[in-house]
Amino acid sequence: MLLQNTRRNGIDCHRTWEALAMGAVPIVQKSELQPLYDDMPVMVVNDWTEVTKESMQAFQKNKLNRFDKDGVPVRPKLWLRYWVNYITKLKMKYMKDFC
Repeated sequence: MLLQNTRRNGIDCHRTWEALAMGAVPIVQKSELQPLYDDMPVMVVNDWTEVTKESMQAFQKNKLNRFDKDGVPVRPKLWLRYWVNYITKLKMKYMKDFC
């Protein structure tokens, strides 16, 4: 399911993350948050006019092909474990480079 997510309360809207957690694919406008959506099933557009049947089909074909062994789309950034590992790696790199 694709879900258009317009900016209402700012660019980092809770609806984007709720949609991902429920298995939907949010469609969002390009913003400073782009790096957060890398490796996530989020369709990012410059303008809402880019959302067409053809663009959604192309997105589905090219981006929605990563699933785990249970058939669930891979969404690592939704889980605390991802962020704990990410922050730990940054800490270790900082300690190695600057301490």
